[in-house]
Amino acid sequence: MKSLPFALALLPFLVATPVASAATWGEFTREELFSTHLEEAPGADAVVLLDHGAARVDHKFRLKFTRHRRVKIFTEAGAAQNVMRIPYAEGTELKKFRAHTFLPPDKKEKVKGDHVRDEETPDGMVRIVTFPKVQPGAILEVSYELRRKELDVVDPWFFQSEHFTRESRFDLQLPKGLAHRALHGGLVGPAPKPVIDQINDPEKAERRLWQTTWTARDVPAHAPQPLTPN
Repeated sequence: MKSLPFALALLPFLVATPVASAATWGEFTREELFSTHLEEAPGADAVVLLDHGAARVDHKFRLKFTRHRRVKIFTEAGAAQNVMRIPYAEGTELKKFRAHTFLPPDKKEKVKGDHVRDEETPDGMVRIVTFPKVQPGAILEVSYELRRKELDVVDPWFFQSEHFTRESRFDLQLPKGLAHRALHGGLVGPAPKPVIDQINDPEKAERRLWQTTWTARDVPAHAPQPLTPN
């Protein structure tokens, strides 16, 4: 049985929860649309409402990684943080990209043209996304897919970010006969328990996959660590 290693960058106080259905693009709750703050994150300039990643081995044995992320803006300082960077290594294709600024109650500003550019760096390519017309109350939503042929190591998934995160979820979807080994880092206490289920392949409904899901809720924002002398 082939084993596929990957890493989960976890943090203290992560809680495993039952697997919920994936969020629908462009659909938000009334609270998400009109809230001016979160009680769980008082004073936050912005919060991550959702960060959902999924790594899947498809029927051609290619590795596909999809991500769906939503950020709620509360203040002008939060609105100034309207740039997202998506790194992707050599040999990786970036597909199915879409992004918009959602202005409640129902206005959408698509990210297109000069607001999207690809830049080469020493570590590979980076897609730089600048969300337009961002203001307090807006929701920044983005989704994309990364494809590569190598089935070696899945890129780490980071549950923590620069903002308070309401929900962060990672799914690993593998066909029968392909095992995995999860490596956990940054833990102070036990890792969240994985939830395992069988699902239909999103692209080939007749194909069954084993899905392992880790979910974290109410993750505090990453606090920069002070530099210390050697």
